[in-house]
Order: sequence, then structure tokens, then C-alpha cells
Amino acid sequence: MTRRPRHTPSELLRRSLVPVVFISISGLAAANPEAASEADEAVAELPSVVVTAEREKPKKEPVDSDVSRLEPTRAVTVLEPEWGAKAGSPGVADLMRGTLGVAVQQTGPGQGAPIVRGLVGSAVLVTVDGVRLNNAIFRPAPNQYYGLLDAYDVERIEILRGPGSALHGSDAMGGVVNVSTPLPRLEAATWQLRAGALALFQSADRSFTSRAHAMGGKRGVGASVGVTVQSHDDLRAGGGLKQVPTAYDSYAVDAKALVERGSHEGLVVAKYLQQPSTPRFDVLVPGHGQSEPEMDVFRFEPMARLSLLARYRLADPGRFARRMEVVGSFQRIWDDRVAREHGDVSEMSEDNRVNVGDLRLKLTSDLAGLAVTYGADASLDLVESARRSRNINTGDTKAEKARFADGSRVGAVAVHAETSLEKDRLAVQVGGRFGLHDVHVPAADRGAGTDLLSPNLSGGVGVSYLVHRAVRILSSVSRGFRVPNVHDLSTLGSRPGNRYQVPSPDLGSESVLGADLGVRLEGERVTAEMFGFASFYRDKIEAVPTGETTPEGRKIVRSENVSRMTLIGSELAVRARLLPGLELRGNATYTWGEERQASGETGPGERIPPLTGRAALDYQVTSRVRLGAGVALAARQDRLAARDLTDPRINPEGTPGWATIFASLQMVLHERVQARLAAENILDRRYREHASGMDAKGFNVVGSVALQL
Repeated sequence: MTRRPRHTPSELLRRSLVPVVFISISGLAAANPEAASEADEAVAELPSVVVTAEREKPKKEPVDSDVSRLEPTRAVTVLEPEWGAKAGSPGVADLMRGTLGVAVQQTGPGQGAPIVRGLVGSAVLVTVDGVRLNNAIFRPAPNQYYGLLDAYDVERIEILRGPGSALHGSDAMGGVVNVSTPLPRLEAATWQLRAGALALFQSADRSFTSRAHAMGGKRGVGASVGVTVQSHDDLRAGGGLKQVPTAYDSYAVDAKALVERGSHEGLVVAKYLQQPSTPRFDVLVPGHGQSEPEMDVFRFEPMARLSLLARYRLADPGRFARRMEVVGSFQRIWDDRVAREHGDVSEMSEDNRVNVGDLRLKLTSDLAGLAVTYGADASLDLVESARRSRNINTGDTKAEKARFADGSRVGAVAVHAETSLEKDRLAVQVGGRFGLHDVHVPAADRGAGTDLLSPNLSGGVGVSYLVHRAVRILSSVSRGFRVPNVHDLSTLGSRPGNRYQVPSPDLGSESVLGADLGVRLEGERVTAEMFGFASFYRDKIEAVPTGETTPEGRKIVRSENVSRMTLIGSELAVRARLLPGLELRGNATYTWGEERQASGETGPGERIPPLTGRAALDYQVTSRVRLGAGVALAARQDRLAARDLTDPRINPEGTPGWATIFASLQMVLHERVQARLAAENILDRRYREHASGMDAKGFNVVGSVALQL
């Protein structure tokens, strides 16, 4: 197996610290006033220094996302920037590990996909600063696209648990994950320059991560630039098992500019992230029920995302609204790969790209005493796809049928509105959306195309009632849907589990009806919430065997709307201040799924996580020292779907339960230096999160230093 050359530890350290040194030199060249550090600032939230006489912190933008507005009546989880990042999480999916209502599936290194209320892949919508990451080739199964988001450029993650299509459209079935990034918004009257840097090491994969950023501006104008570099070696699992190959690199850069003038505000953001060569580990080693690996070669080469965003806001634009927002964005995603089946001499190279344009208009008004948010959006996805083979012995190459029909496109337009009323103890929110999707898949090189025009109407209502000064009852009912995309309709090629996918041009939309009931406690010393939920999933798209096989012996499958699934579960989270400086946090999530096929057969739902939980204690010892310790655990999952039993990533006898212990020490070493030392999986247990394609980290020491100049 061909592997990319690795760097020596000294080379990795040198590369990792280059941005740190760069920012250090640039900051020291400027004025250098004293800057105080707060012990509760996150290590991963880069510290900053003001190089004028005014020591103002960046102003946080008021929370105004479609997800956050639903929090009074819906089940919403909010992660503050440092909660997971300070543990050295390499990707955004890792930030959500241990979060209420969420499980994380990891097929390969540098990637991961959240499972929200039992659903995963394109059944969970992810947005970045309000712009959809889901696109025309987004897979319905666990996928790698969360790896294209920089975990060290995250200010806030909001997770709507339950259907959210009323405001977000297609794909928002299990939930919505909205990732917000920090903006260069300053409040000082004079010009400032800030700089910060982070260097981080992890022992389990001998990885080095560095993040450096600089920000300048004053009240009304600001700009920032940031760079993140990650280099990971092969990952060591519990018990000393080295998982080869799992080494990969990641590079990210971001630039932002913000201008405010009176009632006008303009924002421009540019981001680029690339994983140059990332192996898909689960097909390169024998899985459950396999004596040989499926592939000798499988690399995403590269995975990359370019994102451009422009946003304009206007306060009090006229009688019809008190605020208007217009957002235009463009994304280009590279999903290129190189693969060779085990024992074959023909190596396939693929170029899969999708270009996504998006335009949104949102207005906020007060009508008859009601707060109303309404607007319209339009998007267009264009797919480019090509495949070629090369004989590794002779070097001869030839064109092959592409994974997706080249020239496919998905267009969508929609209007939406949401109104909220809060009076005395009662809060009510009602939202609705009507959208039209136009999916065009040409026959291209496979002779099977389709034109799908899909209208969809969705809505939701949420109600909460304050029964006591600190206790609120919440309930909601909402509908979600997913229009089949280009991946569903036109995929052609090998899939894990010895399968071969052929195009499926006659698919219809999926839908889900969700309901939940919860109670939220907001006391002075204790906050808690408990939800029960039920989701009824209809017209679920699944890969169905045709009864035929390829000449190589792979089972030919075609996607069809063939099943229904019922998901029922409960979620509990508690946060308590036990003593001054001592805080307890814990949560537990349970999901049960039952699937019914068109044939009438019933069985467990696919990839349903087991009972999971997490508990942690945080103790602020002094103003400069904080200690933390806790346990994360999962019960055994042996209630498996028929598809799970043939998935090489899942033990057919069930995924064993597990528990791991972690601890951390965070210190302010100097007014300009913070350090953190953490230990994960202290007992070095070997375990695998359910449905994942690789084992979790073994005993892992995480060390980080954050510098402010």
C-alpha cells in the first residue's frame, strides 16, 4: 500500500510553530501594553492583545440565528466555543462528542458525522454562519464533510434536536447544526491590533496543531486573518493497537472584514480548508466478517472547501421591517479520491466537485404585537464528475463512467415565515415554509437520467409555559423533509460491504413528523432539562439489492423509497454549582428505532446509537488554576438492523459498551500565557463508538500553550 511520506517529530514541531512565531514577531514589533488573562477563557479561543492604550475585548455579535430563535420552545443545545475545542478536537464533529442528543460516528481519520436523534448524513442539516454545507452530493450515510470545517475557527455551535425544515428546508430531519465563526467586531474608538497563537500536541497520534490569528480595526471597522495547521500520525487505539493507515494533514485559512456605518453593516468572509490526502481506514483493513480488506488503496485526495460569503444588514429599512438581511454565498467542494480494490491492478482516480451558489433575504418585523421573521432564499448546485483508471503494471489509462452524472444540477427556491408571541408565562412560535426543488440529472455516461420537480410544504409549532418561576414546560410538533439529491439519484460505483451502487432515477422525497415534550429548570444553582421525543420517518431511501452481482462478485444495489422508521427517545442534562468554584455537568441520551420495510417485515432501525452519557466536575482552584475530571460512557448496542449485520464496521454480535475517564489542568502561567494539560482514556481502554469504522483514541496526553503578546 502506498503511503504518503511522514515527517519526523522535529519537522512536525517546526511546521506547527511557524504561525506562532510569525504572530509573535509581528505582535512584538507593535506597542506592547499589559493585558490581563481571565482563567475561564478557552485555550482554543485564541487569546488576543490590544496594541493601543485601550484594552477592549472583541464584541460578541448578538445571537440571531434561525436556530437560536427557536430555543424558547424547542430542544436546542448550545456549545460555547471552548467547551470541546480546548480538548484538542481536530474537527467540528469532535466538538460535539458527549453532547446531549448527539452521537458521533467516525469512519476514518480527520472526519466524523453527528447522529442527531437517530439520524445521520444528509438527514441532518449543517449550516456555517447560516449557509448550508449540505449539497447535491452529500451522502445519506455517515460522510466526511464535517472535516472541511476548521474546529479552531468556531465561536458557537447550536444544535436543534428534531425536525427543522419549517425554516431550513430540505435535509433538516433529525436536526440542524449551525456553526458560527468569530467576527472582527471591535468597540474601541481608536485603532487596535490584536494577535494570538495556539500550539497543541496530542500523544495518541503524535499530532501537532497550531493556530494563529491577527485582528485589527476600531469601532465600525475590523478585519482578521487566521491560519490553522494540523499534522496527525497513525492513531494509537486502546491497548497499544496502532491503526495504520490513519495519518493525515489539514490546512485552513480564513479572512474576514466587517464595516458598520450607522444602520448599515457589511461583512465579507473567505475560507479555505484542505486535507491533501486522507485514507479511508475502514476499507483498508479487514472488518467484521472479512478476512481481506475491501481496498488496497483508498484516499480522499484531496478533500477541500472554498467558501465565500457576503452579508449586508440594514436596521430600520422602512415601515415594513425593523431589520433586513441579505446574504450571498459561494462554495466549491472537492471530493476527489484514489481507490484500488483488493488484489486488482486497476486504480481509479475520481474528480468530484460541486459548486454551490446561495442567496437569502430575511426581514424582521413587528406586526400587531407579534415578532415576525420572514424571507426567501434560492440556491443552485452544479456537479462536476469524472473518473479514469490506470493499470498499475503498465501505466495505461482510460476514461471510466463517473461516480455522478457530470453536469447534474439542483435548484431550489423557497419562502418562509416564523412568528413568535411571548405573553406573561406563555411563549408560542409558529413557522412554515414552501419550497420548490428542481433536480436535473442528465443521462451522461450511464444512460439513466431524471428530471424531478418537487414542491414541499413544511411547518412547525412550539409552545412553552412557565409553571413556576424557574420551571418551564415545552412542547413542539414539526415536519421535516429531504428531497433526493444527485448522490441518491445517480451514484455509480463501489460501496462498503461488498456492494456496487447503480443509478436510481425514480426516487421521491423523504419526510418525518416529530414531536417532543420537555421540562426546563433554570435555578440559581441548578439548570436542567429533560425531553422525550418521537419521530415518524416515511419513504426512507435505502440501498436495496437487485439480486445481481458484478463480475468481481459485488452485490448490485439500487436506492428506493422502501421503509418507514419510528424513533423514540429521551434526553436529560444537568448543570449544578455544588460549591463556590465547583460545578457538575452531566447528560444522558437514549434512542430506540424500529423500521418497517415495504414487505411488511419489521426490525431495529439502522445505526441507532446505544444509551450514552457523560459526567464531569470542574473546579476553579484559584483565579489561575482550574481542574476538571469526568467519565464518558455508552451501553452495549446489540439491537441491530439487518443492514447493520452486514456492515463490516459493526460487530454482528453487538457493539460492546465502554467507559473512559478523563482529566484536565488549565493554568494561567503568565498574564500572556495560558497552558492546558489533559489526559483522555486514562485506563487505555480499547473501544469503538457504535457504527464507527475505527477504534477511538487510546490513552492520550493533550498539551497546549496559548500565547498573547
